[in-house]
Amino acid sequence: MFVISVELKHLEISNNGHIEAYEIALNDEVLSPEDHVSIELTIHGEQFLCIQVNYFEALLELRSKLEPKGIQILCNGAGLNVYPSRMQLNMGYGDTAYKLNKGKQGNLAGIINIFDQDKDIEFVDVMRQEKFYEEWLKSL
Repeated sequence: MFVISVELKHLEISNNGHIEAYEIALNDEVLSPEDHVSIELTIHGEQFLCIQVNYFEALLELRSKLEPKGIQILCNGAGLNVYPSRMQLNMGYGDTAYKLNKGKQGNLAGIINIFDQDKDIEFVDVMRQEKFYEEWLKSL
């Protein structure tokens, strides 16, 4: 594996209820058997590296590793009603998603960066986010 480019993003996490600031490394050109992206985060000396086909999938993997430890990432990609379309996942790096409302299609005004932190987002665990997404699909 060889990393070509790295972008550092600042984000907050909730570590068992305590808010802490961290930097997350986004690698958008990881050369492996296929082109992938990666997310790297070090928390209290423990390193987490997730390599996936897009950033949203890598963020889901990272969140799944952190949640059993009582750690919640506080970024849009961990929002209850935030989920990317298939087109957003297949084109680009999968770092944008829609803010979804039940019964309504996603629209251009609702596109947000998954690593930003909007004030009106409810941050939830992976299972609750995926359940909302399934409910949203059924509501259309």
